[in-house]
Amino acid sequence: MSQPPLPSSPESEPLTPSHAVAALSTQPPGSIGSRLCKAFSTWKNVNPLYTALGVLVLALITYLYIQCIDTENMGFTHDDGVYATVGKSLALGKGFKLLHVIGEPGQIKYPFIYPIILSVVWLFNPHYPENLPALLYITIAFAIAACWLMFIWLKDCQKMPGWLVLTLAVIIPTNFYFIYFFSMVMSEAPYLFFTLLILWYFHRITQSAQTLQKKDLFLLVTLSSLCFLTRVLGLAMIAGIGVWLVLNRQWRNALIYGLGCLLTGVLPWVLWVKFNTPPVNDLNYPLINAYSNYGLEFFHNLTTANYLNGLGVSLLTLILKLQEVMFPLIPNFFKIYPKLKANQDLVEWFSLMAMLMAYVVFGYFLLQGISTLRKSWANGKFSAKPFTLPGLYLFFYILIITFWNYDDQMARFLSPVLPIIWLYFFKPFMAVLPELGRPLATPRRKVVLATAFTLLACTVALWNVGGSYRTIVTSRSQHWVESGKYRWLWDEYKASFKWIRENLPRDARLSVASDVVFYLNTERPTFYTFYASMRRKNGKFTDDSIPLLMKSLDHYKVNYLVAEPHMQFRTLLAPVNWVAQQLMTQYPRRFVHLYQTPKGSIHVFKILPPETPRQLPGTPQGQ
Repeated sequence: MSQPPLPSSPESEPLTPSHAVAALSTQPPGSIGSRLCKAFSTWKNVNPLYTALGVLVLALITYLYIQCIDTENMGFTHDDGVYATVGKSLALGKGFKLLHVIGEPGQIKYPFIYPIILSVVWLFNPHYPENLPALLYITIAFAIAACWLMFIWLKDCQKMPGWLVLTLAVIIPTNFYFIYFFSMVMSEAPYLFFTLLILWYFHRITQSAQTLQKKDLFLLVTLSSLCFLTRVLGLAMIAGIGVWLVLNRQWRNALIYGLGCLLTGVLPWVLWVKFNTPPVNDLNYPLINAYSNYGLEFFHNLTTANYLNGLGVSLLTLILKLQEVMFPLIPNFFKIYPKLKANQDLVEWFSLMAMLMAYVVFGYFLLQGISTLRKSWANGKFSAKPFTLPGLYLFFYILIITFWNYDDQMARFLSPVLPIIWLYFFKPFMAVLPELGRPLATPRRKVVLATAFTLLACTVALWNVGGSYRTIVTSRSQHWVESGKYRWLWDEYKASFKWIRENLPRDARLSVASDVVFYLNTERPTFYTFYASMRRKNGKFTDDSIPLLMKSLDHYKVNYLVAEPHMQFRTLLAPVNWVAQQLMTQYPRRFVHLYQTPKGSIHVFKILPPETPRQLPGTPQGQ
């Protein structure tokens, strides 16, 4: 674990000649501006050669991410389209609403900050898909800013050797999951930016004094609330800082910080969710369940009979995904060496070794946590020094995503904490690695070796296998998730969009699986018809789930059904969405075929109103 930071004097570090920094330095001593000025002045300590290489790496990564964007298609991941439509709703002055959903209910799943950022793009350019590149560029800008903060934080605050920082500056941004989520309209990039900004600033202010000043505390509250209101997982950062203050016996600061974050971040979001969540019934269940708040999902999972079993699956997924996001070459081993597939013994052996490696990696981090606890109680006396904010934050973050029981999103959850995961992977060796390098190579040779190693890392990360940069670029350049097999499918979707715009009224209500996609391209309100729309019990669909879904469609006056291919996990699983197929199977007289795309992959049906029961002889009208 890291040693306690040595105190430093603000006067001992000269300021940079930058005009911006000079302006900040004129503020009174102890002000937020002077502290930020002092923090930025530490750039002088960074090796200029490593800084230049870092800038070059970030420039190449920026180019890489721009190549990954899709300029025509958004919404098949669902979350990206929801963020974008809420941003559009804010730009139109309609509030924090699900603009694409029938009735435009309040958006209670994702907090405010990221849609507010996206709304700026909609204000300047309200035309889709012309504004799609701008939506992506603003997200990539946050990703690159986060990578630069990571570079400074690891080098300056965590005292990592330059060659190792440079290596991580390549390995992390070229990770498949990092590229996938940080180069699309998703909140991971701004969330990581705010996270690293907090960690960097917290390190700087605790260097000069262990007891936080009021102005520093105010800025921490502001940044922490911004982090939480970008993603609710920011609760881990609030918990980490709060526990750090308590462990260091700063009771008053802990109280002020906790109340500040509660009033400016947590409470506004909780109240918004409370007042925009209607009572759930059979009629509105499909929409409430599909767009419910993550906290509500947690309590729903907690009340199910199989929560403990699901928790075990969640923990297992965490362990396996930890290996996959850190060592992406392992899951692609079969694709790189296809001859292994022909030998069942080798396949079983490799699968066993991969799982064993996952447990070893998980155990490695677990032992570091146990070591921290042991050091805190050394000599029978408690000490808060072994507990650092990055460690506390990572602990609470892992705890939340495990108990959240959202195992199919585990890789996505791990991607914003990759810099901290790698930090703690190398933490035990950081006191040894610089010493090992000195007798073996001069500083110039170290740079050459670091550059060669990063190029090797790039070669591995960008290899033409599944789960790589090329996978993302190929699919998005074809505007489809499996472009190698279904390059024509996007043309089918565009044909259906055109037919709907030309033949259906503006107030037509569409029942679709790709609800955001159809709204963005047709501007017709939609009803999400997929797995999330169906009633479940103990993780299984109930026998009455389809009848209840049909009842809900009638309640919301949905009058058209779009039967499109069934997609999941970026893969085409069936020719027709299973939920739509079940609806037409159980209610064949309710659907009339209107249109099919040129290759017959997408069909549009008219939904007829429910039949009125025949009047029995002698029964009064309305009875």
